[in-house]
Amino acid sequence: MNFLRRFLKFLAFFGVSYILIFVLFVYLSPSSKDIPLDEFIAMRFGLKSVLIIFGFSIIYPLMGFAKIKFYVNGDWEANKEWIIPIVEECGYVKEEENDKEITYRKKNKFMRAINLGEDHLILDKTDNPLEFYGMRKEVKRLKQRLDLAKELR
Repeated sequence: MNFLRRFLKFLAFFGVSYILIFVLFVYLSPSSKDIPLDEFIAMRFGLKSVLIIFGFSIIYPLMGFAKIKFYVNGDWEANKEWIIPIVEECGYVKEEENDKEITYRKKNKFMRAINLGEDHLILDKTDNPLEFYGMRKEVKRLKQRLDLAKELR
């Protein structure tokens, strides 16, 4: 279900982005003034363009999200006093917590809009290693900060 939702979101995002770039190209290109608009659209917006948009929409949800393990000395209770502030320094705010996991969300509304609402960071605290799941770039950035903080402790 997550994949389908993400696929549809990114399909709409890439489609709208491509159309905006296409419209800018039509109005700014000097060669487009000689060709009628319907021929120009037929030349530039064909099956290849649709396949590229569709391909990016399939690949991004598969490769853009990751689950990363973070090894700690001890359990969650012994390490939460230094892990939680680092997660919050990365711009996350706690959304909900239960016995198994904590869900964080980006504080910055602009970043949430850029990420199309897929800015959740899920921390599975049941075992060692801790598992972080979310957008690949955000999870890697968080892991680097946690590794540095772990070395400095």
